[in-house]
Amino acid sequence: MVRVNPTPLGRLLARHAEEPVTEALTDTRVVLVTGARQSGKSTLVGLVAKGRDAEWRNLDTATTRQAAIADPAGFVDSGELMVIDEIQRVPELLLAIKEQVDSDPRPGRYLLTGSARVLGLRGLPDTLPGRTETIELWPLAQGEIDGTADRFVDAVFEHGEALAHESALTRQDYAERVVRGGWPVSSPGRGSAPSYFITAPKTKSRSTRSSRTARARSSASRSRPPRPSRPEIFAA
Repeated sequence: MVRVNPTPLGRLLARHAEEPVTEALTDTRVVLVTGARQSGKSTLVGLVAKGRDAEWRNLDTATTRQAAIADPAGFVDSGELMVIDEIQRVPELLLAIKEQVDSDPRPGRYLLTGSARVLGLRGLPDTLPGRTETIELWPLAQGEIDGTADRFVDAVFEHGEALAHESALTRQDYAERVVRGGWPVSSPGRGSAPSYFITAPKTKSRSTRSSRTARARSSASRSRPPRPSRPEIFAA
């Protein structure tokens, strides 16, 4: 049975993609969740598999990865749902999964996650056609962060140019949302800036000092007469 560990932020945000993934497992043999690194794929599939009789395989773990490479067929042999995290680490597993779902075509056999480049893996288009549903996970939407429904796109299609919008948010509120972004690791909550934003001025200061030093050295070199050229020496 899969258990989901608590996040460092102390709470799990509901994702809009959870329902489509859950539904796909009811009628599709292999469900693949793709997306950028740190977008929340592992947490999402953990929530979907929570409470089910399922096996979890994390290919970021060296020993697990070595076992998958040594025996792909044995690694994916399971009579229940198998969750494989970071499938792009061992693409040889895809053919072994194909053999499994061809011999046992029950839906909900495998729930996979992979980075955005997993769809470009050589052989994938020829391995699992008609057997896989792919769901792309994006960074957090504003509605997911706030715990509310996202209806803006629906409203645009429904009302078009006649759409009128009123908001209680101030410019400062919108600025905080822009700074907060949508990545789960950089969403500490309202009023808190992510660490990468706090350290940005320090990085700029170091770059400024380096530029000043470079300009000073350049001025000093122009004031000295040129040195005679030397033959270049390359290390073997």
